[in-house]
Amino acid sequence: MLPPLAGAAQGARPDVATREQIVALRDGLGVRVMLADPHVDLPTVQSTIWSAIAPSLGISPAFPEA
Repeated sequence: MLPPLAGAAQGARPDVATREQIVALRDGLGVRVMLADPHVDLPTVQSTIWSAIAPSLGISPAFPEA
């Protein structure tokens, strides 16, 4: 389980553009995972989405290891 984000713990929400970016990345990469694209696996999806949205959320771009 990932630790909660500081902003989320305080009730902060990403802006609309960031939320739309998250959905677009999740949808596009999720389809590739479901279709078993050999170039895209779940850890790649997680780190790609995380690093793409990290600057907007003010968090480290390195995906936290469990």
